Order: sequence, then structure tokens, then C-alpha cells
Amino acid sequence: IDDAIDAVEGLTAPKRRDDDSVREAVRVALRRSIKVEFNRRPVVEIQLVRVS
Repeated sequence: IDDAIDAVEGLTAPKRRDDDSVREAVRVALRRSIKVEFNRRPVVEIQLVRVS
């Protein structure tokens, strides 16, 4: 989860408002984290829910 948070915080403000950019950043961050930890390359599907 920390990797996902870091990925979102690393985005620029306009990209943070773009759902596709957020999904892709989180997807890539989680894949990298899992690859390092378990030496696997999982299929990752992100479901983004915005709460206002």
C-alpha cells in the first residue's frame, strides 16, 4: 500500500485528477513491488473509487 501511496503522491496535481493516470501509476507501482518481493509478474487491475 505504501508503494501505491508514493506513486500517487509522485504525480503532478493535474495528473492526480486524471483517473487513468492514477490507475496506471498505482498499477505499475504494485507490479514492481510484487516483482521485487515474490519474483512474480501478476496481472493487476485497479479499481479506483474517489470520495469527495
